[in-house]
Amino acid sequence: MIEVRSKIESHRCWPLAVHEAAHAILGVLFGLRLMRLEIDLRSWEGSAIFHDRFPPHAWRQDLLVALAGELAQKRADPTGWSLCNGVGSSRAEADQKQAWEAVGRFNDLPTIDDKERIAALRLAEGARVSGLLVNKLWPTITALAEKLLVANGHLEGDSIERFLTEELPAETRRAIADGCEFANREPHGE
Repeated sequence: MIEVRSKIESHRCWPLAVHEAAHAILGVLFGLRLMRLEIDLRSWEGSAIFHDRFPPHAWRQDLLVALAGELAQKRADPTGWSLCNGVGSSRAEADQKQAWEAVGRFNDLPTIDDKERIAALRLAEGARVSGLLVNKLWPTITALAEKLLVANGHLEGDSIERFLTEELPAETRRAIADGCEFANREPHGE
């Protein structure tokens, strides 16, 4: 198994597979149902597609999921080459845009400066917490990334459910999600 893992981890799309797997694992952690996980091994594009979305009041969970991909990718690629290429940087920008949209919800402060300051603070705290979750779930994230690469970049339905049942059982998900103080604050409880 060690030999296979090192071969998989040296795959040029390893950072992308880890990126999408992190979005998928954190989304599932916070209650989304994963429908499909895919990466295009040629174009270096990918997505974690869920059956549902977070409701507007769940901006914290949305933020944690949005930030997880880039944070995991940085861990998988400490040299940073995968974030510096054109596609990698545009993926990071798309995730950052989603993160800013998440933190911008519920900003009922009177001035633009206050809104931007609060959003920046929320983003920084979200990045810290998302990083902690990525580290805690790293073995599961990398196992899913490996499975995705072995499947030539496409997983869906039953294969995802079997993986999640074995690698991240519902009880474990609930315990980790319930223990995430940032995600469980009251909607306006800053």
